[in-house]
Amino acid sequence: MKKRGETKRQRIIIAYALVIVLPCLILGILALRGIKNDQALVEREQRSSLLEAGQKIISETNEYLQKVENSFAEISVTLAVPKNIIFRDSLLLSFIKHQQSVTGIFYLPETGTPYLLNENFLYLPDDFISFIEVPRPRSMENILTKGWQIEFGEENYPKALEFYQNTLRAVRDEQSRGEILNIIARLQKKLNLYDDATETYKLIWNDYPEVLIQNSIPLGAVALLEGSLLCLEKRDSISALETVCLLLTQLQEPAWEMGYSHFSNFLTKAEVIISHCENSDNEEIKNLIEKINALQNSISPSLKHSEYLMAFLQSGDILANNTNQAANNHRYKASINGKSYFFCLFPANDPGQWGLIMDQDDILNNSVYHSIIVNKSTSDVSWELTDANGEQL
Repeated sequence: MKKRGETKRQRIIIAYALVIVLPCLILGILALRGIKNDQALVEREQRSSLLEAGQKIISETNEYLQKVENSFAEISVTLAVPKNIIFRDSLLLSFIKHQQSVTGIFYLPETGTPYLLNENFLYLPDDFISFIEVPRPRSMENILTKGWQIEFGEENYPKALEFYQNTLRAVRDEQSRGEILNIIARLQKKLNLYDDATETYKLIWNDYPEVLIQNSIPLGAVALLEGSLLCLEKRDSISALETVCLLLTQLQEPAWEMGYSHFSNFLTKAEVIISHCENSDNEEIKNLIEKINALQNSISPSLKHSEYLMAFLQSGDILANNTNQAANNHRYKASINGKSYFFCLFPANDPGQWGLIMDQDDILNNSVYHSIIVNKSTSDVSWELTDANGEQL
């Protein structure tokens, strides 16, 4: 039997629980539900705001792209079908110069590989260069045959040098004179007449820089490279580097159309010459090395640009598959050799199509990023940009 005092304490505890604890618990639950409801409301409002911002970003980016596309559509109807796989067109070069979001322009025939606008390519595909053939006059073929016999058959270098020097006086056309001078310089090197060879290469550089040997190698580039090697042979590092600097400047512009293998060969040999001079304590040499490093850094983006578009040029089948899968669209995204391409197509005056290769980095870093900054409603949100298939851009 419970004592009277103990029963009274139990009643007090029960009364305390009913009057104080239970209402507090109920109020706490209600407050928690209210907080969750408020949080959910805030999240819904934030989600709605972000969706609205996202739609604005998409809309503004689309308007930006349409503006570029409309500008091109106005001139595309006036364009003739290109005659060469790699072609030039002053109107298109002017257009691409004023549209930094466009990195390339191409023509896509109904079947086959695309035709690509030559927009300051540093080099061309080797197989494209091989199509260019300049026939020699019969008289020049006879000269080369006789000279070859003396130089390589008899191995009589002084006689071969005298033969070519005498022959040069009677030759008038620029192509033949350039080729003969290059042979004369080669023979002068074999005979260790380095000063004479240096002067001959200077003559070639000044008067015959555009002449091609083997239908693909510009004599101007050969003269500069060989002249630099001769300076190095004579231990004149300053003149060697000055000539390399001139060569890199010409390759950067670019001054000549040459295939990739020859272009990379000139760069590689220039690197070898530079490496022979890098450890010098001479201040003038150090300054020249710095200038050359700056030139190499400026060549690098152009080299990547050329590589990027050359890969696109050789992607006819990939382009056909991508465009056929989205026949109702005019914007496409493709992956070629691990590189991403975003391009737009426009009808041409025949079954083919004109196309713009868009600079994705420029669009994302300028148009899209600017739109995010303007339209974002909060600073603690990370944005991910994806295409229609959910792939991250």
